[in-house]
Amino acid sequence: MADIKDLEAAFLKADTAGNVEDAQAFATEIKRLRAAPQSKPLPANAGMANFGATVAGLPVDTIENAINLTLAAQGGVAGLMGRTDFMPPVIEGSFGGTESIKRGLRSTGIAGLNPDNPTPDSAMGTAQYNLASRGAMIPGLGIPALAATIAEKVLGPQWAGVAAMTPAAAGATARAMAPNLSPQAQTLTAEKVALTPGQQYGGTVKRIEDAATSVPVL
Repeated sequence: MADIKDLEAAFLKADTAGNVEDAQAFATEIKRLRAAPQSKPLPANAGMANFGATVAGLPVDTIENAINLTLAAQGGVAGLMGRTDFMPPVIEGSFGGTESIKRGLRSTGIAGLNPDNPTPDSAMGTAQYNLASRGAMIPGLGIPALAATIAEKVLGPQWAGVAAMTPAAAGATARAMAPNLSPQAQTLTAEKVALTPGQQYGGTVKRIEDAATSVPVL
């Protein structure tokens, strides 16, 4: 199904060729499409389409980035030698990559598959789109997606990745620092008995505590 841009190009071509009948037909169809209400996907749906394209295109994007790093190094050496004619261009939009998939989704003309933000002027709609684009609808990714969205808004796009990893890092640190209770200590805790540091953390802390309590008091 032709969109307005295709019809406009066909109209100009027919008008330039002096084909009045075809030009009028194209003009009529353009007016009809412009007058018809344009359906837009929900911001969250568009975000999910964007997220899906990003995940599906990740393997090709990774290869493309690796090649571009090599090309950038080659270009740097050529630049130092003053041979700018030997500086290779970077590769962009490889077939099967994220941008290639997004172009394919747009070309379907189906509003629900369009990966672009349908409400860029709406703060609420944009927030929904950004969260869905980062996979907030997937269990376990909601908090990282929210952190990345807030960081991008407050600190800048360069901090989004760092913020997305922060919740996981904080959780790992908390688990590492949490007491590793023995079965006996768990029983005491269940009975509301206050534990000593050695009973809570065990290991070196327990040995130090046992050594301190074994010293006779004179």
